[in-house]
Amino acid sequence: MKTRIFCLEGEMSNRNQSVTVKPLLQLLQSLDTWRCGRSDNAKGNLDFQYCLCQSTKRFRQELQKLDPRTFLKGQASNCLYLAFHGSGQGLYADEECLPFKDVSEELGTKLGNELIYFSNCGGRNTKRELQQVRQQTEARLVIGYSKPVDWLLATMFETWFFSELSSQRNRATSAFVRRIRGQAENEFFQKLGVVVVYYKDPTDGK
Repeated sequence: MKTRIFCLEGEMSNRNQSVTVKPLLQLLQSLDTWRCGRSDNAKGNLDFQYCLCQSTKRFRQELQKLDPRTFLKGQASNCLYLAFHGSGQGLYADEECLPFKDVSEELGTKLGNELIYFSNCGGRNTKRELQQVRQQTEARLVIGYSKPVDWLLATMFETWFFSELSSQRNRATSAFVRRIRGQAENEFFQKLGVVVVYYKDPTDGK
């Protein structure tokens, strides 16, 4: 299934700006092109847009600028991928915290029926917080971590997540959520404390 990732990332380290999820996205795109049997100049099922946000002001601006007209249409998925430092209160692009409710307010319902991934290593996202984000934004799925996590381990899980997302044949959410939870319960990934909330479409099976 066609998948487009909109990634906003804060600097992971003031001392090492090379620590970034961008190579992960590039790898996923290359592997997807190879898996689809395409040439180097052709597109596979997965592509991405990336922006480094070095301040909370820039972070807010990019959330506001997110344009549904750039979303893939039809049987496709669009995912906002937020890779920032975090706490139980929100996300950090600099010293200022942007609360989760502010993220939701900046987005409005632009991501209605789409996906949001909170990749914040210290976020301690609760199911209630993510459910509030889902309800305010009308996203069909929101995912995050309930525990402080290791950056590399989280990156490995996210590689699997986006690979699975682009491998889906349709937008059916329930079966995809079962696969997420099954992988999250794997002993290797349990320490992430993956939390996923989603809209339970009655036509989407159990």
